[in-house]
Amino acid sequence: MPLGRFGSKKQSKNAKRRFEHLMVMAKENPDRIFDLSDCELHEVPNLMFSQCRVLLTESLLLHSNLLKSLKHGGKMSCLTSLRVLDLHNNRIALLPKDIGVLSNLQVFNIENNRITELPDSIGDLKKLQSLLAKDNQLNSLPTTISGMESLRTLDISGTNKVLYLPKTLCKVRTLEVFVLSNPAVMEYPHSMVACEGLEAIQKFICKDTGIEYIPPSHATLKVLDSSATTSSSSKQTAAANLQLYQSSMDQYQRSKDEKMKQQLEIERSIAEQQREQAYLTAKAKHEKAKENAFLKQEQAVFDRSISEQQKKTEIERQEMMKTLTQVEEEASRLVNKLVSMNIGAKQREEMLEGMERERMEQEERFKVTQEDIDKLRKKETLAAMQSVLADNAHYAIAIKKYLGEQYHMTRQAQQTLGADNELIEHELKRQQWNQGVLVDQILHEESLQKEAFIMLKLQHDAVQARLVDQIGQLQGELIRLTQIEAQRNKHRIDQDKQTLSLIRNELTDLLIQLLKEKDHREEMVKSRLVEMEQQREDDQVDFWLVQYQKLLDTKPEVLVQKEHGVDPQIVRLLQRSDAAHHLSAFARHHITMDTITTLDDEKLRSLGVFEIGLRENILREIEELYIQRKKVDLPTSDEEHPPPTAPVEQSTSQDPDVVQPTAPSESQEEENECVVCLDRNSDTIFLPCGHVCACFICSTQLQSCPMCRSDVAQKIKIFRS
Repeated sequence: MPLGRFGSKKQSKNAKRRFEHLMVMAKENPDRIFDLSDCELHEVPNLMFSQCRVLLTESLLLHSNLLKSLKHGGKMSCLTSLRVLDLHNNRIALLPKDIGVLSNLQVFNIENNRITELPDSIGDLKKLQSLLAKDNQLNSLPTTISGMESLRTLDISGTNKVLYLPKTLCKVRTLEVFVLSNPAVMEYPHSMVACEGLEAIQKFICKDTGIEYIPPSHATLKVLDSSATTSSSSKQTAAANLQLYQSSMDQYQRSKDEKMKQQLEIERSIAEQQREQAYLTAKAKHEKAKENAFLKQEQAVFDRSISEQQKKTEIERQEMMKTLTQVEEEASRLVNKLVSMNIGAKQREEMLEGMERERMEQEERFKVTQEDIDKLRKKETLAAMQSVLADNAHYAIAIKKYLGEQYHMTRQAQQTLGADNELIEHELKRQQWNQGVLVDQILHEESLQKEAFIMLKLQHDAVQARLVDQIGQLQGELIRLTQIEAQRNKHRIDQDKQTLSLIRNELTDLLIQLLKEKDHREEMVKSRLVEMEQQREDDQVDFWLVQYQKLLDTKPEVLVQKEHGVDPQIVRLLQRSDAAHHLSAFARHHITMDTITTLDDEKLRSLGVFEIGLRENILREIEELYIQRKKVDLPTSDEEHPPPTAPVEQSTSQDPDVVQPTAPSESQEEENECVVCLDRNSDTIFLPCGHVCACFICSTQLQSCPMCRSDVAQKIKIFRS
């Protein structure tokens, strides 16, 4: 059986020897009494309770040890055969909660421990006759104590502090001996009753609870009668237990033989280990002898070095003693010198004291003379102060006179300044009026300069001129189409009416687009004028005059084109692409109408056109030009009624490249009269239908076109030259 685990304090040799002897005796000679007392055990040996169940142990003696609990011995249910459990003189603080399973327990000794309370399951010990709990730390008894039907002795004396007894104690009829620790301090029942003994206590509690009191002798007879009736059944149980015991002993003998074999093998292995240990011991002794010899040699070397070191230290000590004697001699000489210096200092102090006394005597002699000198100085000071006061009075009179003259002069100057101020104010008003007139004149001239500059700027703006030219052409075409449509309506000719409406719609869309471009261009010019206005405010006064002069000094674009010899079609292409400022680059590289179709994005970049939008516009115009040339070379059946995507260009005999607007003739102007008043000429275009059939005065009152009855979204007045 394995040994128990121990705490921090080890067993003594005698206790360990006793424990091993008792365990061997329990194995070799099984008995109903299992005694492990006085073994200094800290814990119950493992599986001890199981062994007690096998051996049918009736008495378990664990007293006089160092036990703190019973939890390592196994399950309490293995001790059901116990009749006596002795745990006194230990350090147990808490009993197992399942202590009530010991159904056959009759004597339970837990004296001299550290138990603070008894578990409630202790009331299940029906056969318990003696409960010895002396010298513990109990404060109360459990109410389940009434279940102990056979309890005769209850000892809670000693160090226990039970002040209240449970009322269920009166139900323990068999109780004969009840020992309290200090009856004089009991609170229930009170001390007077407790001091009278068990019978008085039982009667008091029975009276308090309303239960009839029965003496212990009567209850004991009932218990003995019941035990006699159960004796026959216990004999049968004993026979069965004997058979179980015999089988367990056979099994135990077999396990004992196996363990003996294992022990022999262990002894053989121990003998081999002992031989190896002897060899290692001899080897260690030999090595130890070598180490001792080496240590002796080292010790001799160390002793020699110590002796040499001692000699060196002795020599150094002698030299130090010599130096100390020299230092002492020098110190004595220095002390003598200091003593002589002190004597000389005392003599000098005495001489100084004598000189001080002589000085004080001389001061007393000259004291009277000093007082006379002070009196004379006071008289001189008073005379000087009187002269200063006289001078101050004279100065005050002079200052008063000067201030009077100054005040008089100031009054005269103020009167003179008042007259001068009136003249100056009159002159300033006249100058301010002249200045206002000049400013108004300058502003008027500046506004005239600005308007002249704007008009000249618009005249010199090629894009604006192109847009105005195209708008004029579109207006003429719309007037012509309106007249044709009016004549057809007059003669009720429906032929090609749909074609005319399509052409008119396309011209109207193109006119709307050109008007938007014109407005956009005017906005750009206005924004540029705003920037120039800001620059004018920052730089100079005659800004608009200077800008107007610059525009007059610039050469006309026609002269520049003639100087460079550029094809007019290229000029118009660049104007339509908003790239007219790159005309000089095209002229410098001699770009003609034959070579312009070979230009691509990379070549335009090499010409100096770095703006992506301008390059795309130029390439688009070149592509349209190439398509128009192909159409001219290969005419189709649609030439009779081509869609007018742009104003119709008519060439003259003098210059085939110059575009002439298709303005209405005089006969057309006479026929194009207002359909409302039939008096004035039609000068208003209705959008989006594109009809020119009313004058501007009549159009202000119209919300729909008189010809097609469609809603009018916009009205544009035509200015005829």
